[in-house]
Amino acid sequence: GIGCLWAILEEALITILGIHPHYQRLGLGQLLLYSLMRSAWDRGLERATLEVAASNTSALSLYHKFGFQDVGRRRGYYQQTGEDALILWRGHLHDPEFEQTLSQWHRQAIARLSGYEVRWEKLESVIGN
Repeated sequence: GIGCLWAILEEALITILGIHPHYQRLGLGQLLLYSLMRSAWDRGLERATLEVAASNTSALSLYHKFGFQDVGRRRGYYQQTGEDALILWRGHLHDPEFEQTLSQWHRQAIARLSGYEVRWEKLESVIGN
């Protein structure tokens, strides 16, 4: 799988989160999203946003589980299909209960993956000051 976020001012823009089809529904998406949200929290970011295909019900379910809310729609966003993208936001990353929620998500993801060998690589690039 792959996940990426850009930290722009106090916002985390999640630019990609994807799992190879053979490995979907194992909890890897949850672990990647947890990692991105934890990174946003560690950096002191206040909110997170992302875009997702309107028909991607699995991804929408995961994002809603993580507290993202639908706030807009980009009509015809995906040029190949003409499909709309939904814009999702998750605010209040530094409310006191959010750190506890992060820990809960992490425990759930690890428990789900307990029977698998998972190799984790974190690549971090910082551009600018």
